[in-house]
Amino acid sequence: MWRRPRAIGIQLQSGQLKSDLVTMIQSVRAAAPNAKIVVTGYPYLLDPIPAGMTDPAAQFIYTATNLADRLDDTIDAAAKEADAAAAGDPKVQYVDVRTVFLGHGALSPQPWINLGTAPDGFHPNAAGYQAYFKALSGSGVYSVP
Repeated sequence: MWRRPRAIGIQLQSGQLKSDLVTMIQSVRAAAPNAKIVVTGYPYLLDPIPAGMTDPAAQFIYTATNLADRLDDTIDAAAKEADAAAAGDPKVQYVDVRTVFLGHGALSPQPWINLGTAPDGFHPNAAGYQAYFKALSGSGVYSVP
């Protein structure tokens, strides 16, 4: 579900998003106790840029990059907390996708993120979904038989 960056920032700062994610993961675990649960982070929608630029577009990209980093750190922390709650039986894994998406943000020459409005806007295109698979395969979550 799309939420405004300010609303997301408030949920990140308050810890509400992490709490909600832990609850969701624990609910999935209760419903499917033998399942391996994998949660992924978000790619950078716009490629990060070098520090020190002052124009409005750069400031927007810095904000978007920081928000993605904070969001992914929160998802990772929630996965670890939910996993730790099931003593000795690790079944929750976080997979970071930022690295595989680098250089392919929405404004790059070869974007893996669609621009535009819902339902496709700021979601991966076909190459982006292949990048998610690459990140998941690389983490050992699953692979093609």
